[in-house]
Amino acid sequence: MPDAIFCDPRLARIYDPLDPDRSDLDAYAAMAAAFGWVGSMAYLLITESALAAGWATPWIWPARPPHDRGAAICASLVFATGAAVITLRGGREPAVG
Repeated sequence: MPDAIFCDPRLARIYDPLDPDRSDLDAYAAMAAAFGWVGSMAYLLITESALAAGWATPWIWPARPPHDRGAAICASLVFATGAAVITLRGGREPAVG
């Protein structure tokens, strides 16, 4: 669903003559499809190597001791902040209808 500003036909009349050929979008879509897994795999490899090295950071929760009060407080604050932001700003996309 496009943003409301892009539904304005006046914007299309201005933009289309400036860039009529959008064949480059196919290449970008193909690259996104081919390399979309890279970020997740990089995070997995970094965290696995950090766990193997014995790091203990809040960013790698399995490395934390089971009764770590600091980690529990940090996780609670992150969760509460996220919940507050979503409550105040709403979801990403408005309800249709």
